[in-house]
Amino acid sequence: MNTETLKRAIAITEQINFCKENIKKAEYTQADHVAAREMQCSFNGVLGSMCIPETLWRVVGKLVLVEYQQELNALETEFQNL
Repeated sequence: MNTETLKRAIAITEQINFCKENIKKAEYTQADHVAAREMQCSFNGVLGSMCIPETLWRVVGKLVLVEYQQELNALETEFQNL
C-alpha cells in the first residue's frame, strides 16, 4: 500500500465513523420508546432556525437514516476496493 492509498483509506475511515455516529442518532428517532418531538433545523446562509413539527419526527429520522446508510454502503465498498 502506498502513501496516497493509506491517506485515502484514513479519510474514508473517518467518513465511515461519521456516518455510523449519525446512523445511531437517526435510529434514535425510530425507537418505539422515544416520544415524537418538535425539531429545530438550521441552514447555512439563513439566520435563525426552522421548527419541524413532531408529526414529522419519525419521517425526518427515517430519511436521514436511509441517506447515511446509503453513504455508508458506498464508503465501505470504496474502502474494500482500495
